[in-house]
Amino acid sequence: MEIQTNKKFFHKPYKYPEAFFISFILTLIGFLIEFITPGNGVDIPSTPYNVYIFFGVITVIVFIHIFFKERYFIKWLSSVPVAISSIVALSFVVLIMGLTHQEDVADSLLTKMGITHLAKSWVLLVCASYFLLNLGLVIMRRALPLTKKNIGFIFNHFGLWLTVMTAVLGSGDLKRLRMVVFENEGQVWIAEDENKIQYEMPIAIDLKDFVLEEYNPKISLIDNTSGEIINKDGKGLPLIEEGKEYNLLHWTIKIDTLYKFAALLEDKYVEYPSDGACQAVKVTATNQLDNSSISEWLSAGSYIFDYKYIVLDQKYSLVMLQPEPEKYISKVTLYANDKTVIDTVIEVNKPIKINGWKVYQLSYDKTKGRWSEASVFELVRDPWISVVYLGMFFVLAGGLYLFWIGKKYEQVSDNTDKHE
Repeated sequence: MEIQTNKKFFHKPYKYPEAFFISFILTLIGFLIEFITPGNGVDIPSTPYNVYIFFGVITVIVFIHIFFKERYFIKWLSSVPVAISSIVALSFVVLIMGLTHQEDVADSLLTKMGITHLAKSWVLLVCASYFLLNLGLVIMRRALPLTKKNIGFIFNHFGLWLTVMTAVLGSGDLKRLRMVVFENEGQVWIAEDENKIQYEMPIAIDLKDFVLEEYNPKISLIDNTSGEIINKDGKGLPLIEEGKEYNLLHWTIKIDTLYKFAALLEDKYVEYPSDGACQAVKVTATNQLDNSSISEWLSAGSYIFDYKYIVLDQKYSLVMLQPEPEKYISKVTLYANDKTVIDTVIEVNKPIKINGWKVYQLSYDKTKGRWSEASVFELVRDPWISVVYLGMFFVLAGGLYLFWIGKKYEQVSDNTDKHE
């Protein structure tokens, strides 16, 4: 029997080279479409049009399977080489998305190619469509006839198909808006998107109080020439605690007094528990080389009081770094146009749900820090997320079923071996 070793490209049977070539061409086409269009990506239509697309894609896949399943090319589209190549192409795009900064830059080549907005780019849409076509045809081939062994496979693969499909189409209904609210301003019903376009919302926020708690500030030496922080031992910079001593290079720093709320009065700081107060610390810095010492105040300042540092010698100065926020919360009253009223507290990563929207604590007026009178909220609405979760549930259920079936057949095989 003669073995064919030099098969011509795109001569039957198609194998991995043809599959990866098509994946490469489709990926390239996605980038080219992005480049020759304004480079703003593709706008996925919202409801009801994305719902029509969802069922339309299912109809097309079923139609192709019923009428063309015996065609060689259609069979090949549901083959393992195509599956692997489409997964690699889609994974490549997702990997780039994770490794690059996803924010458009005017007149940038990366932006024109869609690399800075891959989540809504033509290349992602093309690669995802190819992947979904392959996966859909695979599911159809295994779905009939339906057997116990196929149930786990169908659940697993349909769950993956549903997750990817609804994640893509759901972006058309995804709303991510920002709302800036000031204390005692009353109800705010207006939010804006990333393009500063304003929307009148079905929910409103009334900010009663913004509270920010800070960690103790850190202390460090800086180079007087470069302004760089000196941290030669590679350890984290120390947090200031009253009564403690720290060794920074050849300097011993003793913390004499720490005020969490202070104001500068002439040449010293006094406790001042009111708006604009800063953190201040009195230190004694001793030079271990000659035992000379300096006793002065340090402060990171605030929107009212200036920054204060200590020049130790010609080479180094001692500084207090800006205190880092430990947590910040907003005490609010939420209103909905269906007369719902909720008094609550919104914290970072602890959103509040109201009328299909999630309200996140996003930011605050960082120029005023803990004295901020403004709070920035992110309002997110994603009506398709439950369907995405349903797809994930199918993937999990299919995996568990395959595991259970595998164990069951393993037990049957063991029992058969014992009887023999």
